[in-house]
Amino acid sequence: MISEKDFWSWFDVNKNKYYFLESIEDDSVKENLLNEFLHKLHEYSEGLYFLIGGVPGTAKELIISAEGDKSYFPDVIKLTSTAPEIANWQIIAFKPSQGLDFVTSHNGVELNPRKMFFLPLVNDDHANDIAFENCCAEFQVSTEGRYTIYRIRSSGQCSRRKN
Repeated sequence: MISEKDFWSWFDVNKNKYYFLESIEDDSVKENLLNEFLHKLHEYSEGLYFLIGGVPGTAKELIISAEGDKSYFPDVIKLTSTAPEIANWQIIAFKPSQGLDFVTSHNGVELNPRKMFFLPLVNDDHANDIAFENCCAEFQVSTEGRYTIYRIRSSGQCSRRKN
């Protein structure tokens, strides 16, 4: 394991390689750089991940994420809160909300928030649980086995079962 200071020292030395990442045309070179970054980040904490992006002509964004694994949230906070000022870079803890202006796909099903709706589910035996059903037009019963159902309890614990 490396310290926060060691990670940020490494990043400061290598930041320019990542600043121009989108302009690299050779996919293998780009992939090697991304793997190098992930390897260094995992030397700090194996549960952390990253995104690099931003609007051309503005500061690049480096987003450090735990991909929803709450046990690594303290690592995200500690690493990002110790980041030094780095010219042309904005360091962000956790992936910001994307709002409704995006479309993604999962297992071949397009997920467009503007075409989806959610139904609250109520269970008197688990009155403090939060449950909802995510509905989208592209879902078909024949694909149901490819999805995981999560049950979030008021305690913050999450259980899952595979359909």
